[in-house]
Amino acid sequence: MSGKKGLPLTIVVFLILLILFIGVVIYFGFRHMEMQELEGQEQDDEEINSGEDEEKEDEQKSSGIEELFGTGVSTVGEEYNGGYIFYEGENYVLIANKNDIEVNGNNTFEWGCYGEDVNASEIETSDELGEGKNNTEVILNANCLRPEDAVALCDDLESEGYDDWFLPSRQELYAIYQNLYNHDIGDFSRKSYWSSSNLEKGSWSLDFDGGGHFGRGKHLELFVRCSRIEMM
Repeated sequence: MSGKKGLPLTIVVFLILLILFIGVVIYFGFRHMEMQELEGQEQDDEEINSGEDEEKEDEQKSSGIEELFGTGVSTVGEEYNGGYIFYEGENYVLIANKNDIEVNGNNTFEWGCYGEDVNASEIETSDELGEGKNNTEVILNANCLRPEDAVALCDDLESEGYDDWFLPSRQELYAIYQNLYNHDIGDFSRKSYWSSSNLEKGSWSLDFDGGGHFGRGKHLELFVRCSRIEMM
């Protein structure tokens, strides 16, 4: 019987070396892919951390209360006697209520005092800081409000143990916007709010989604945030 001849030794060695070479190529190929994946994850982590750092910087910048009004004493923005201090005068502070007015699920209201039987030019109010309380009294004395109108709602408000609330003047409302809303204090809406500053054919309002002052018809329904004053 004739025996089968095996493969030549050189071919066997060549095949073994080829298999080893292919194994090495595959091994280092996987290693290279793993390194690229790790580098990609590290880059993503760096971008995420960078984003978090930027957010922290923004938070730190926005957390400082800007003293745009008042004496500069650093109580603006602090919680105090029924609400948040939004303005400091020489001998008084102005305080905004913690919440918008809401009645039976409704949170927008007419200013009031409009119609043929109302002479709006006789309701003389001021735009100035510190005049919101007087404005409210002037409007109440005109005897043209309904209980559901903005000024009347502030005058009737009892909140946090205080009952001396009023509708802020035009400049008081702007101070609320600058010193509270712009620093995420007070849970305000990004809508328009009434002031107690009267116009002959409307009243002043403030758009909290930009800070613009607008004279609007008294029949329109806007948000209401009451304030109070304390002498120091």
